Order: sequence, then structure tokens, then C-alpha cells
Amino acid sequence: MDCLLIHAPRQRPRFNQIMVMPAGLFSLAHGLDRRGLSVRILHLGLISSPERPFDLPAYLKRHRPALVGLSLHWFYSTSEVLALAEEIKRSSPHARVVVGGYTASCFAETLCAQPAVDYVIRGDGEPALADLCSILMDADPHPPARLSERLAEVPNLVYASGPKRIRKNSLRCFDADLPDGQLSLFRPDLLEAASGYFSTSILYKDFDDRIVSNRRDLYSNVLFYTPGRGCPFDCSFCGGSRRVQQRLFARRKPFFFDTQTIVTDLQRAARHGVKTLRLSFDPDPERRRYREIFAALAKEKLRFRLVFDCWTLPRQDFVRSVQSCFTRDSLLVLSPDAGSAQIRARNKRHPAHAFSDQDLLDSLESVRDAGMGGHVFFGAGLPFEDASDLAATRRLALMIRKMGFHISVLPIDCDPCSAVFDDPRAFRVEARARSLDDYARWTATDRRFMGLASDTLSERQIAAFIDETVALLNRIPGP
Repeated sequence: MDCLLIHAPRQRPRFNQIMVMPAGLFSLAHGLDRRGLSVRILHLGLISSPERPFDLPAYLKRHRPALVGLSLHWFYSTSEVLALAEEIKRSSPHARVVVGGYTASCFAETLCAQPAVDYVIRGDGEPALADLCSILMDADPHPPARLSERLAEVPNLVYASGPKRIRKNSLRCFDADLPDGQLSLFRPDLLEAASGYFSTSILYKDFDDRIVSNRRDLYSNVLFYTPGRGCPFDCSFCGGSRRVQQRLFARRKPFFFDTQTIVTDLQRAARHGVKTLRLSFDPDPERRRYREIFAALAKEKLRFRLVFDCWTLPRQDFVRSVQSCFTRDSLLVLSPDAGSAQIRARNKRHPAHAFSDQDLLDSLESVRDAGMGGHVFFGAGLPFEDASDLAATRRLALMIRKMGFHISVLPIDCDPCSAVFDDPRAFRVEARARSLDDYARWTATDRRFMGLASDTLSERQIAAFIDETVALLNRIPGP
């Protein structure tokens, strides 16, 4: 094997987190495969558990990959990924270890200084990973100086070029205009145990299932698909916001992949037994490209259940488009985050998010009138939030639940490289994690992470608010 890509969820005896893979693993594997390199994706959560751990050293010994790529996308996987890198180096010292993803990109230099990590790819990884793997596969006949010259040409690569010297190559954004056939975002043939990933098991749930009604929203036979990249918004707590995209990816604006690539991928998904499509990419409030994509899927008679994350309030024309192109049990997910319009405006910071409670309720009415389901996310512990703001969130959440919609209320995270992470004082909070080591220490425990501390709300107040709100939501009867 030339390259092995590994997704490591956060596995604990009582729960597993991050069971969904970053969507980019498929396109990374596809890029290697197109170069004629042998590649497999290994999802440790599918084949391993604390009770029955997977024998990774034996797998590595059998396949002897020259390069092992580890995904450190969401920070919840930090301790698992660092431990995994050390295990790989102990059992297969010949293998080079490369790490990529959002969190890896944020902490690229610190991560590259880890003894078990040879390379980090920051930003988009498709060209860089294929170049790196090709170089390593034919590096043996070349002297070290020649290898160093070739590594210097790999875009987005971070690596040690001498004792205590970390080199960061130039940052290049992934080209959105690839010719047809050069990109695929769905390659189940390259995933080990793929049938378990797209199965009737419910492996992925971001809805709070302590609220009984939310269990109706859980889904199986699902593909998490991302038909583009980037974000135009600057939410304070998000590590994938516009300013982060520019800083870590050199991406100035979001883009969609071409429609034919998307249709081809989803035709393959339907043949593979995928029933539910989860889309968490919504950069345009007008949703013009989605209407085009949905029409193309309808033309091919592809009819999935859709779970769609709305980054802005859905308008009636979009609701009608979803209603006509997807099954009746489809679900729109909205994230106003706060019940206070003022708190929302100070944290989401874009005109498209400057909506009132009534705007939100009117939008939900259009979803209900179309006979569709909706799920609404609220946060707790946002910057500038106090007890009166939490009370406003609770009032709005209960009102929406009585309308027949489902609710999740969760503590706000502090993503690496988010605005609040970079400048917590500007948001009048303290970030509980400030470094890679901080995230590694926290994610090694079973504790619930409260990412921010403020003078206006204590961790105990936030936890009590969530628990009490969950109890109140559970008392409301309804569908």
C-alpha cells in the first residue's frame, strides 16, 4: 500500500464522538487513486471499540504503507490522533506520518514538532498529499538533498528541514475549476468496511437525544456530503469561518464543485444504498446553486431524504424546492444559536444573521406549511451572554417546540483559530483551551467541555440551564 488514510473518532466506554469522517477524506483518496497510487481509508470507529480494539500494528505490518495520513479536522479527536501517531511510529517506524484538517492547520508548526509527526498539510490537501506520496514512493534512489528540494515544491506542506527548524511551504487554495472526472467526493470502494458506514446503524447524531422527541430525527443509511468549500460568514466561535478560510486555506470566497460531479457522486451513493443525504454547506442565502443541483438530481430520479443545515433562514422558494425534490420526511436544520437578537448579532456578525425572533418564527411557519420537519439548535455560553439572555433563549426554544419543531440546546465550543480563540478579550471571555496541548489534555478525559469562561455566566450556570431546559422540553407533548 502506498498510502493509508485513517479517521480516528473519540472513543470512550460510554460514548463515541466524531463518528462521521470529514468529507475530504474521499476526495483525498480519489486524488491518490487517480495518480495510480494504492490507497485505503480506515475508519477505526467502524472496526474497533474499547472492548474489542482493532490490531492496527498487524494491519500496518501486513500492508506496509509508505505514508499514513491522519485526519485532525475536529478538535475533539486531538488526543486520539496524537496517540495514534505515536502508535504508528512504534509499530511501523518505516512509515511516514502526515496530519491534516482544520485543527491540524491551526496548530501546524506545533504539531510538526511532535516526534511522531513527519509532515503536516495545512489548508486544502488534495494536490499536496498526492505530490508528497509520489515523492516518498520514489525517494529511495535520490540523495537527501534532492528529497529536500522536492519537498520544498509541495504546496501547503509543513515539515522539519533541520534540527529545530520547521519549514512552511507556500499556501495555495484548492482549484475549484477541475475538469470533469478529476474529482470525486464519494469513493466507498476505497473505504475499509464501507458497508458498515452506510448502513442501518445510527452512527452519527448531533441532535441532543436526551430530548425524547429528537430521537425521531436520527437517521441511518446516510452520506455526509459537502458539495463545495468555504464560508462567507464570521461567527465568533467557528473555526471554519471566512477569516479562518483566508488565513489557513488562502480562500477568499466559497465555491461549489461542478454540478455533474455532484450528480455522479450521488448516483453512486444511491446505488450503494444511501437513503439520507446530509448537507452542511450553505454559503449563499439565495441558494441559487442548490436549486440547480436539486433540479439535476430530480431529473436523474434521485430522491433522498434530505437533512439540510441552513446557515441562514430558509426562504419559501427554497423550502418548495426541497419539498419537490426530496422525500416528505426531509428535515431543515436551523441554528439561531441565541434567543437574543442582540447576542446573535454580536456573535454571528453578518447582515444575513440580523433577523428577529419573528423572522425566525415566520421562516419556521413556511417549513411547517410545506409539511416538512425542522430542528433548531440553540447554544449556551456565547460571548456577551448573561442570565437574562439565557432566559430569552429558553422562552424562544419552548415556543418553537410548541409549534411542533425539535430543539437541541448545547454548550458553545471554542474552535481553534476562531475569532474568540484568537482574541478572547475582545469578546470578554476566557478561552479554556489555548494550545494543541490544552486540547489534547481535555479530549483525553470524559468531561463535558465548556470552551469559554466569562464573568457573566459560570460553567455551573450554563450546565444547569441546559439540563433544566431539556427537562422542560421533554414535558411538551407533540409529534
